[in-house]
Amino acid sequence: MTQPSIPESIFNIHKSDYKSTDLFLGQPGGLLDSINRPYPELFAMYKKMLSLRWDENEFDYASCNSEFKTCSRGMYDAMIYNLAYQWEADTVASKSIVPILAPFITNSELWGVTLAIGANEYLHGLTYSEIVRNSFDNPDEVFSEILSITESFHRLEKMAQVFGEVYTVSHRYALGHASGEEAYAAVMAFYVALYCLERIQFISSFIVTFAFGEIGMFVPIAKAIQKICQDEFEVHQRLDQMVIRIELNTARGQAWLAQNREKAQAIVTEITQAELDWSQFLGSQDRELPGITVKKLQDSVIFNAQPVYETLGLGNPFPRVAANPLPFVEEWMNVNAIQAAPQEEAGRNSAYLIGSIIPRHTGRVYDTDGL
Repeated sequence: MTQPSIPESIFNIHKSDYKSTDLFLGQPGGLLDSINRPYPELFAMYKKMLSLRWDENEFDYASCNSEFKTCSRGMYDAMIYNLAYQWEADTVASKSIVPILAPFITNSELWGVTLAIGANEYLHGLTYSEIVRNSFDNPDEVFSEILSITESFHRLEKMAQVFGEVYTVSHRYALGHASGEEAYAAVMAFYVALYCLERIQFISSFIVTFAFGEIGMFVPIAKAIQKICQDEFEVHQRLDQMVIRIELNTARGQAWLAQNREKAQAIVTEITQAELDWSQFLGSQDRELPGITVKKLQDSVIFNAQPVYETLGLGNPFPRVAANPLPFVEEWMNVNAIQAAPQEEAGRNSAYLIGSIIPRHTGRVYDTDGL
């Protein structure tokens, strides 16, 4: 009988490295394998991601609709500018992570958690869209306003440049037009940029939202973003760190760092500096950040960048920040730390409203999204 004619890229009949599959660029995939688990910590992250599952319609933004109409212009602008970046960045993440990594990943555990995170990033982007859809009488106007905020795209620029470069290499590699060395350098650069996005940029953005929630404003938005923060902090950024550490414990990972230290340093430092510049911008032109000074927000950026420098073994050009300069954020990053009974928050509490249908307070007629 003749051998079946199945492309290795679709199913590798002859795969022989199940017990020691490399995360990247190993033998092409065969069976999806949970019997051999060379990286059980990655499978644990997959299960953790599934355990945190929630729905974008758990929150009632009616009070936010009123607050956007009555708050000061400075607070309005600070919230809109922050939401603009969060929505844009999660859109990029939801559309990039799986397509970019698919040609590179050859390990079942990493593939599973990557798929789960891709779906989770879609949920995050959808949540920001729902926030705008339900917090304004005319969300189309706010939609256009968000796309007009050039500064938020500048904040995305370095991360997006790296993603774009790796996207090209990924597809060239899938077509057999890029070497393994080029592909490995690209995937490591991608994880450096992704770690910066999820450990530095997202966290500093969440802080601004939590500052409003801390004074009792825009609480449903803060609660929704608390859920997003939990996903990012407990799973996404931890996975990025795990992958980088696993690879840096290999000979090829050490060789990559030796050859690409300056590039990795530039990615981390440019993204950190972009956050410092954004903090300065957000605190200017009469925009109001309740309970936060620009200096404390910038120190928080540096505080959150430190683990990235340390994980990669890079020199940190910024003065060390020994303790979290905004300790109230730590409670917001723990969903259960500020959980109140449902009646105490009039239906705002994110820990209780599972799968509920939110009312529409926009003066417009919408479909029910299949519900």
